[in-house]
Amino acid sequence: VNDRDNVMAIVLHKANAHLQVFNGVLLVGEFPELEGAGRGMRHIKTRYRIPVNGQLVKELTQACLRAWGR
Repeated sequence: VNDRDNVMAIVLHKANAHLQVFNGVLLVGEFPELEGAGRGMRHIKTRYRIPVNGQLVKELTQACLRAWGR
C-alpha cells in the first residue's frame, strides 16, 4: 500500500540527531516526547553522547508502522 513512501528518517545536526516520524502527528497523544509543528512530521531530538532510549525508539517505530498501515 505504501511502497516507496518514507516512514521514518534519522537526520544529523551539529549538536544532536533527530529521529523524524513522517506521520508523527498521529502519534503525539501516545508519545508526548515527539516535538515539532506542522502538517504531519514530528521528531525526537537526541543529544550526542547521551544514551538513546532504545525501548522508546522500538515502541515508536512499531506504532508508526501500525499507523501507516491504517
